[in-house]
Amino acid sequence: MAIKAVIFDLDGVLMDTELLAFKAWQQKLSSMGFILGEDDFRAMLGLDAHQTVCYVQAKTGLESDFQALLEEQEKMMLSILEGDIEPMPGAFELLLDLFNRGYPLAVASNSSSIDVSRALKGLHLDRFFRAVIGREQVQAGKPAPDVYLAAAAALSVIPSQCLAVEDSSVGVKAAVAAGVRCLAIPAPSLPRAEFSLASATFDSLPSLHAALDAILTL
Repeated sequence: MAIKAVIFDLDGVLMDTELLAFKAWQQKLSSMGFILGEDDFRAMLGLDAHQTVCYVQAKTGLESDFQALLEEQEKMMLSILEGDIEPMPGAFELLLDLFNRGYPLAVASNSSSIDVSRALKGLHLDRFFRAVIGREQVQAGKPAPDVYLAAAAALSVIPSQCLAVEDSSVGVKAAVAAGVRCLAIPAPSLPRAEFSLASATFDSLPSLHAALDAILTL
């Protein structure tokens, strides 16, 4: 069945969330006299919120309350998102191509729709998207299929005629559970074996873009 719409994840697909989160930590800690460098960025890749705070505390010796540190970092992250930020390499070109071909586009995310819309505006990608579905708009987040089902409905396209682009195994599971064919660009920290449900995997958005004609006619 031909593809009639494309649904994107945001974090790790359209923007380098881990890099932006690291920059937020850099800004927060530099105001306190601590410097995080490239080695710290590599060490923090793939850590969850609790592990990240533990790393920061071990690195700096700060004994601040966990929640307070996390909230301050999130404020910095919000400030960064409200400025001009760079999309992932190849994102603008791929979205422009799909948009010009007339494919309706949506974002389906486990983040809130407000945060997603704010990020898309900062990335200067908001004009491409007809719908934004966030976690608060559905009953269950990924790996449940809800956000993808809602995105397909918002685009007035049945799920089997939608294509998803994801970077996590959780996201792939959500798309496939909704009946959406899914392409994966695996995050570097995740093993390829976790993406067996994806229709195909790519190293980057440009490599996916190069195969777009064949993909859209599957």
